[in-house]
Amino acid sequence: MSEELKARTKRLRQRLRRTRADLNRARAGTETGGVFRHKKSGQLFRVVHDDALMRGTAEPLVVYRSILGGRPWVAPRSEFLENWEAEPE
Repeated sequence: MSEELKARTKRLRQRLRRTRADLNRARAGTETGGVFRHKKSGQLFRVVHDDALMRGTAEPLVVYRSILGGRPWVAPRSEFLENWEAEPE
């Protein structure tokens, strides 16, 4: 395979990954800036970044932070959706 074809294939794969991530985010409802309430603690968290990926596995991650401040946390999107519920604006 030529270098040009390899580069083009790589770009297309990256674009496909981004498109899949956008679709997954839209389905999951974890848009950046959204506010969620933890089901057990009742604390409110804001999504800082909803397009992170785990290195090696490309598992979708959500980066979030308490609305009271503090350091950011990271959770797999599936776990995030199980333990948090969207807070109406």
